[in-house]
This record gives sequence, C-alpha cells and structure tokens, in this order.
Amino acid sequence: MAYHYPPPGEWQTYQTLVAGFARVMYDEHTVTEYGRTGQRQHGVDVFARDHAGKNIGLQCKWTHESLGSGALASECEKAREFAPALDYFILWTTARRDVHLQDLAHGLDRSGEYPFAVGIRFWDDAIEQLNRMYTVASTYYTEWLDEHQVTADHDHRRKLRIAFDRPAFLDPIHLERDFGDLLQAVKDTLVFLKAGLLYDRYDRTLVAQALPFSLLSDAKYIEGLANVASMLTDLEALLQRGAAPFGAPVMTDANDVEQCDRLRRRIVTKVRSLSR
Repeated sequence: MAYHYPPPGEWQTYQTLVAGFARVMYDEHTVTEYGRTGQRQHGVDVFARDHAGKNIGLQCKWTHESLGSGALASECEKAREFAPALDYFILWTTARRDVHLQDLAHGLDRSGEYPFAVGIRFWDDAIEQLNRMYTVASTYYTEWLDEHQVTADHDHRRKLRIAFDRPAFLDPIHLERDFGDLLQAVKDTLVFLKAGLLYDRYDRTLVAQALPFSLLSDAKYIEGLANVASMLTDLEALLQRGAAPFGAPVMTDANDVEQCDRLRRRIVTKVRSLSR
C-alpha cells in the first residue's frame, strides 16, 4: 500500500525535503543546499554528486499551481553558469505531473542546447520517493505518520515483501540460467536487511529504503529477520562455493541445486509469515 503524502506548506521545507531525497539517491557527503534567499544561485538550490562522480543540480519550485511552459528553460539558462559544471539538471516542483511539461523537458534534453541532461520531477514523483524512503518520510512527516499509524516496523514489513517478491526467490530453480544473478540478488537482499537499502540489480536505482532490521522495535520480528539473514548467508555461501572452481556460480552439482532450492523455499516461507 502506497501513502499519499501532502506537499509541504512552505518552500523552505520543500527544498530541505528534496535535499533529503538527494542524500539517499546520491553521495550523501556531497549534498549541499546552495546559497540562501536573495543570493544568485544560478538555478541550483541543491547540489550533489552521484556515485559515479557526476555533478547534479536540483532546482526546487514550490507552487500551488502548474508551472508556466517557460519556467524550465529559464532555470536551465541560469544553470549554465553554475560551477562546477553540471552533468544533470533536474527541476523538482510541487505541481502535479503534467505531460506537456514532461514533453518539454524531453525536448530540451534531446536538443543538445545545454551542456547537461535535463529532467523534471513532480509532486507525484516526490510521493513515490517518500514511499520508498522511510527515513526521509519519518524526518519530514512525523506527525502525519503518527496520525496514519505508520511505524518503522509496519513500513519494514511492506518493504520486506518488495525485497522478496522477485524472480530470484520465486521462479522455479530449473528455470535459473544465471546463478551469478541469483548470488547478486542474495547479496543485495542481505544489504537491505542489514543496512535498509535495496537497489535495482541492473541500474542501481533505489527500490526501497527502510530501517536496518536491528533498529526496529518488535523483538519477535527482529528475531525472525535474523533467522532470514542467517539463511540468506547460508545460501550465499552455497552459491559462492559453486563459483570457486569456475569463477562464476554455475551449480553443476545436482545436490547443491536441490539444497539451494530448499533454502530458497524456506526463506520465502519465513518471509511470508513475517510480512503478514
């Protein structure tokens, strides 16, 4: 279940919220809210670098209405002067998603007129990020979460279902063609349990963020997740053992394949019992 968060009541809070998204999405140590009211900011309210070292400039537009068609191009012009030179420029707005503005952003991006890629994000996109990022939501929407009885444990159960509702855990083992992918999925899921971050295996975008399970409050739930983590560690060791002679997990031993399948079924059964 996704929650429909309302926009912040003032532009300053919206800007710090976008900076909160950036700290999870990019290299958190590089995220800076740039300048202050009355200073020239060259179209950038929040600066960050992604994990590949690319420079990201974010402009925040708090509004009750849709943006004018010239707003994005105007901010892109200002961003030309930003130093260091940007690789990506993204305008975040509290306006609802608008296909005309999306088309305009795509056109500006494809035009080659600017030395950076151009994008636009709407409040609908912010809602998606808030549903992904519990620590950001709990920082800026504490009272709203309390009112709707959304706790860290409740949020974690929802993200747990997302983490295990994937082919790596659900597809029949005889259909598995690349045990290397399965190994990576197991590693990624362990990171989610221990650190609270789940990334897409291919483009490394954030899928879900929750508290590490050790920081939750339900002792029985924590104990169950520790058991899941232990089984995942056993599955990881089994897959890595298959990788040892060949350099990649190929699972040529039928007994290893059967053991791998049994472990997966046990893990999924345990997860389903915990996420009810």
